[in-house]
Amino acid sequence: MTIADLLAACGLERSDSEVLLAAAFGVERSWILAHGGDEPDAVAAGTFMGYALRRMKGEPVAYILGKKEFYGRLFRVGPGVLVPRPCTEELVGEALAFLDGERAASTRDIDAGIACAVRQIRDLGSVRTVVDVGTGSGCIAVTIACERPDVRCIAIDVSDEALETARANAEHHNVSDRVTFVLGAGLDPVADLEEPFLVVSNPPYVADETLLAADVRMHEPMLALMGGGADGADIVRLLARESKTHAFCAGMIIECLSSQTSLL
Repeated sequence: MTIADLLAACGLERSDSEVLLAAAFGVERSWILAHGGDEPDAVAAGTFMGYALRRMKGEPVAYILGKKEFYGRLFRVGPGVLVPRPCTEELVGEALAFLDGERAASTRDIDAGIACAVRQIRDLGSVRTVVDVGTGSGCIAVTIACERPDVRCIAIDVSDEALETARANAEHHNVSDRVTFVLGAGLDPVADLEEPFLVVSNPPYVADETLLAADVRMHEPMLALMGGGADGADIVRLLARESKTHAFCAGMIIECLSSQTSLL
């Protein structure tokens, strides 16, 4: 059996099988494509088949490998945190542009049915603190800290498990000194913060009745997805209200359903 035969026999989508096989062999994906006629190492082939079985049962590739690329960096992920999506990279890009004074209040679609809403509440000139509500893996807060060395981040989550993962990612990317992790909900943990800050959040915004893909429904944390209410917007509404009434919140950049942007 060749590497090409192994890929063909596993029963997975080609992209998934190539990523998992490359991980099992400890090589780049391009190596797999260039060595399809080679005979695979037996141990690596066994590891790959174990990965393939897990994927066939619906487990996300990111959980199988324990990592996911986001904004050009690898982040540790696991069942306790949402797998970072490409559309959330767009959210980070909007936040960086807003901090730099290059983006005005706006609403922009970043995926099918998903939007990034940028809202200014007060003057942004002195903002050097970002509050990431619902940090999950920490991909938003850690990325912003990496991209802007003059910014500090406060990362909030209701899950101890998520905060543990986020801390590990901050340590891995050497920004632990500029990212503070706090257990709590919404803006409660920063109720007494007396310096200008920007809220950047990918909060839960999916309605309870939404039909999710099987691998998402079976494996990813529903706490990070379901936003409450018939329209899934209860948490979005709460975050918008808290941001607008906090004396030091200068603005908010929120990922949500396109139908929810009018609430912000």
